[in-house]
Amino acid sequence: MYQHHNPELAQPIIDRLIKALGSTWTDSSYGNDCCASVSTTLTDGNDLTIHVPNAAEDSPMDEEFAEYSIGLDGEHIESYTHESEVIAKAKEIIDRRDNEFNRNLV
Repeated sequence: MYQHHNPELAQPIIDRLIKALGSTWTDSSYGNDCCASVSTTLTDGNDLTIHVPNAAEDSPMDEEFAEYSIGLDGEHIESYTHESEVIAKAKEIIDRRDNEFNRNLV
């Protein structure tokens, strides 16, 4: 993880997200991103990513963000204030996409 991701704040969050979401999720933090992230590849081949907060308060001009951001294949879906909300949304997306994928196999 890179220093501008604020590892003191982000690493414990990443560890909790991976524990809550399962072993298919990995730390996908990238140096050019403002925030650290975790990702998984869905059954349909698309990547689901959660960017985690890098600050306690939002200051976009300073590239500091206090919210979780969830995206699918690089497209932002929504932002969340609470960890439990982003976990629930990620599970919802996975279930929906898996169901759609499996229906298309029949």
